[in-house]
Amino acid sequence: MFSILIPSLIAATSGTAPGEEASWSSLDRELASLAAHAQGNPADPSVRIWGYLRTAVLFGDFDVNNNSALDAGDDEVGGTRILNARPYFEATSGDYSAVISLECASGSAVLYHGYAKWKCNEYFSTYFGRFKQPFLRSFMLFDNKLALIERTAPALAVARFDTGVMLEGKVQERVHWWAAVQNGNDGIADEQLLSARVAFTPIGQEVAGAEGAIAGRDELDCTVAVAVSDEGSVSDGTSFAVDAVVNQRPWSLQAEVVDFDKDVGDRTPFSATAGWLFQPQWEGVLRYDDRDDGFDTSRITGGVNYYVTGHDLKWQLNVGSTDADTGGVDGTFVQLGLTLTI
Repeated sequence: MFSILIPSLIAATSGTAPGEEASWSSLDRELASLAAHAQGNPADPSVRIWGYLRTAVLFGDFDVNNNSALDAGDDEVGGTRILNARPYFEATSGDYSAVISLECASGSAVLYHGYAKWKCNEYFSTYFGRFKQPFLRSFMLFDNKLALIERTAPALAVARFDTGVMLEGKVQERVHWWAAVQNGNDGIADEQLLSARVAFTPIGQEVAGAEGAIAGRDELDCTVAVAVSDEGSVSDGTSFAVDAVVNQRPWSLQAEVVDFDKDVGDRTPFSATAGWLFQPQWEGVLRYDDRDDGFDTSRITGGVNYYVTGHDLKWQLNVGSTDADTGGVDGTFVQLGLTLTI
């Protein structure tokens, strides 16, 4: 991954003989760094610029059942889409950092992330600004870390960026937790969107922040999480989520379910995904999604990924079938996607 680091300008010290810098011990360096922090002058502020581009060619034959979302005169679709054109700008200065990301896929830049982070201590950090709701693992992942071209049905249902304050921390590498207060549907009015998520790793290490077996280790890793959120601007706005992921190369399994209260969707979408890394750079993926919407929409998607450089540079071929009752959208589709991270 390409990055740009802009080191800080450090005041030059006087009387340093040639070669003296190289003779410092690691302890001396750490003491100098601690002294700089104590004086409010972090030793190594930096800026990093990176991003990713995701494109896909889609061909599909759908029965849209009078659904205007896809009905353009016939039931066949075909063309190239830009799924993401996402630059990230990150700056770090000691225990403080800031992240800004823009989504430019539509041709116009839209702010997605825009937050400051303070690492309060070794146990937790605080975020201020605009960030993803900390509710469901598959939605919290970067778009360039997906095992299939599309996100899961539960992830699409909960997809939300909002402004607020969040705490994140870990307990002995087994428990990872988040708690957030965000503005919610009524903006800066008196009601908020409250979220809390706890992930527990009973076996191995916390599963890496990516989908598929390519992100796994040779050892068994298992992470299970529960989450709850409440949209305060409505009477019945509580949602619950459970997700689990198990990785051990060459296999990967993940499952998730979200239950929305009647004022925030009144449905229970769920998803299950399996991955098999049958060659070091080739992975097969199979997913079942149930949207539990008014048309009883479900989808089965199979995919093959070729990882040139892991998730950072990959080709994805997806074939899927969608089934729905009258008024929904059903049919088959094929997608060829390319992800490039720089």
